[in-house]
Amino acid sequence: MEETISLYLELKPGQKPDFEVVGLAAAAFAEAVKEIAYILDPGLEVRLEFESGTESSLSLNAVLKTLKSREGQRGTVIGIIIGTSMAFVGDARQWGSTKLLDHYFSKEQRLQLDDEDLKRIATTCKNIADGKIASEPIKGVYKQLDRDDVIKSVGTITKPHTRPPAPVPRSDFQIRAGIVQPVETSPKTRKVPSIERLTLVSRAETWRQSPFRGRPLRPWLPNNQKAREGHRPKRRQRCAGCRPVWAIHTEE
Repeated sequence: MEETISLYLELKPGQKPDFEVVGLAAAAFAEAVKEIAYILDPGLEVRLEFESGTESSLSLNAVLKTLKSREGQRGTVIGIIIGTSMAFVGDARQWGSTKLLDHYFSKEQRLQLDDEDLKRIATTCKNIADGKIASEPIKGVYKQLDRDDVIKSVGTITKPHTRPPAPVPRSDFQIRAGIVQPVETSPKTRKVPSIERLTLVSRAETWRQSPFRGRPLRPWLPNNQKAREGHRPKRRQRCAGCRPVWAIHTEE
């Protein structure tokens, strides 16, 4: 049995990538595929080939060749392809194992997988996305590709003369390589303004001069049942600031 998973490099029109960058990236890519293959099946052999792609692109093909045919090997090979693709997809949150399977393999091929195969593939993809499998060689690929400005994006393909479904743009190379930390887009806490009506129950700290008696007025405070029902004392005037409205900011 033989399958191919290719690292697809999108290049600037009319330009060629640096040979050393491509060679080191290819070596890191092969190491990543081998590590993923070893986790799923230590009996698989992986070799690297070069193949020119379409115009303004280059493909680095990793050919998966089984040493001995045995039951369940088909699911293992597909798991290696899907797991490797998870490391080179633009938004891993939108491209899980199921969506990658639907993109790279036909319905007939997917029906050959049993529940145990699907579970193992999903677990492998999650571990790769979490950096638990082949983390260092994957970072090595992005680190080398970041050295050459000719390379615009990177992704994976399984058929020649095709394009990746969601390539990783050059702007993300340093983040994927671990050179810079990703920027936090959502704050840990946020302020939510709310309006509540409060009643001032303590003595006012400031006094306002009365224009009638030449002495300060104290704010009117309801202190009995009649006052709460609307009764107002004759000798006291209600201060405009006795029932202020406050804007309270709470954190979630």
